[in-house]
Amino acid sequence: MPCFLDLSLPAVRRLAVAALAVWGCVCAMPAMAQTFKMPCEVEATIAAMEDKKLPPERIEVEIQGMGKNIFLKTVGSKYYQLIAN
Repeated sequence: MPCFLDLSLPAVRRLAVAALAVWGCVCAMPAMAQTFKMPCEVEATIAAMEDKKLPPERIEVEIQGMGKNIFLKTVGSKYYQLIAN
């Protein structure tokens, strides 16, 4: 009975690369996290500049959790830009 299974080195290499690619995609999936967006109104003062007030503005806070890390990002004008983790 003929054997249709190709076990040559290039075929095994292609199969290993394909298996690693699938494994990498499966492992990368849990690393993606959902981003929660929360619109809010903010008003700020700068204490170091004799309590200078910044104009009130509507911004959006993006919150993302990945493992034990929490990432915060505010989206608004240049006065209220912030990225923290």
